Amino acid sequence: MKLKRALLIIVLSTALTGFLPSVAADKTIYVFSDLHVMAPSLLDSPTNKQWKNDLAKSKIMLDVSVSMFDLLVEKTLSEKPDLVLITGDLTKDGEVESHQCVKERLDKIKAAGIKVLLIPGNHDRGYMDNALVYANDTSTVAKTFDNQIFFDYYKIYGFDDNSQLYDNSMNYVTEPLPGLTLIGIDTGIWCQYREGVIDWVCQQASEARKKGNQLLVMQHHPVMPHYYTQDKIFELSTPEEYLDVRERFANAGIRAILTGHTHASDICRYTSTEGNDIFDISNGSPISYPCDFRILTLSGNTLKVSTRALCDDMEQQDSDWDNEAKSRLLSAVKKWAERWLATKNIVNDFFTTELAYCFVLHAMGDEPDNPESSNELAFFRIIYDIGTRELEPDALEMLAWVQEVAKSMLGDYQAPDEPDNIIKDRELTIDMSFSPSVGIHEVKSEMTDTDEWYTLQGVRLEGKPSHHGMYIHNGRVQSITSSQP
Repeated sequence: MKLKRALLIIVLSTALTGFLPSVAADKTIYVFSDLHVMAPSLLDSPTNKQWKNDLAKSKIMLDVSVSMFDLLVEKTLSEKPDLVLITGDLTKDGEVESHQCVKERLDKIKAAGIKVLLIPGNHDRGYMDNALVYANDTSTVAKTFDNQIFFDYYKIYGFDDNSQLYDNSMNYVTEPLPGLTLIGIDTGIWCQYREGVIDWVCQQASEARKKGNQLLVMQHHPVMPHYYTQDKIFELSTPEEYLDVRERFANAGIRAILTGHTHASDICRYTSTEGNDIFDISNGSPISYPCDFRILTLSGNTLKVSTRALCDDMEQQDSDWDNEAKSRLLSAVKKWAERWLATKNIVNDFFTTELAYCFVLHAMGDEPDNPESSNELAFFRIIYDIGTRELEPDALEMLAWVQEVAKSMLGDYQAPDEPDNIIKDRELTIDMSFSPSVGIHEVKSEMTDTDEWYTLQGVRLEGKPSHHGMYIHNGRVQSITSSQP
């Protein structure tokens, strides 16, 4: 084959020496999510008829939102972690009074010398009709925050001069502890990334690794589904472009991303095409069974994830607290399942009950270790066997789908084609070191303006790439998305 006159100089990024973190001493980080605080001033009486009706349908225990947050604050002030991170949904629905209630308590933590950083969630900016003031057995619309008010109000909790902001938004990068880079991502109300944010995040991650810093990222919505068809069951639960995002984040050196939204203590792993692992550490809510929060211990290149259930604390005051919290979640999720299945023209009490129970077990985490999961899966197998003989095709198809979701949830894997990708949810140690894969980092040519494209493996392409991914163009790495012309 005839050699081209162009001289290609291939600069390799090597996997022989990884980036070593500079966090030497143990650092303790508390992670809270989905506080959903509702200010007491928004309710005239716990006997308010509309309030009682709305509360019965809610998956969260809004009636104890303030007291449970107070318990978290009390623990924080007593145990004095080095850092507190909050992954969004501070309030019920963005009400002004609820935000005031939250900030009053955050200010107490800050005054004690404990650094707090946060990002907004979809319930923090008042886009719903659910921001209400309850009075006289009915309700009226409550005043809420918008993006700008949230930004200004919580400025000292991530958006001030100690952080570098992307395009003056609530996406930021900061160094809250020596040797630790934190990137906060705002996925907005509708589970979407601001234009250009993904490129910026990858760039900041790369710079952190080059400095030798350890790296944590947080966003409200999960970066990928945690069980089979989660993105279909709960719309707007994961970004539409999650397949590309998780690949790029993993290859940029992001090993751990802290998320919320689902109210479940679950951890899932994705291994990129270049062999890099990323862990999505989803965090529970203090007002949704089992009322969890996370404790991270960062030391050197190791991140230890621990989980603590506030239900255990409440059991000391009320021996029936755990059962009550579990029962309320099951009842609320069953009501949701009934409404969701009705949109599919399916009315079946068995489907709704079993799907709801699977979600409760999933929210607890470590499903394969739970004897109730084994019992539930055995029950599904029996029911499906009976169904093959007695159900109509449409009903059998739905039963097969429910069974597949249950197997994924209770088996703790993301999809049927990866049943062995099982990660411990409540106690896990993650190796945070990162060694970039061998590949072309730069191509130099004696010829200028050649408009030539190469893969990262050095293969010259005929024209511009038609598939999304990372390529070399005019000597530099460039990302191509499927939507680019």
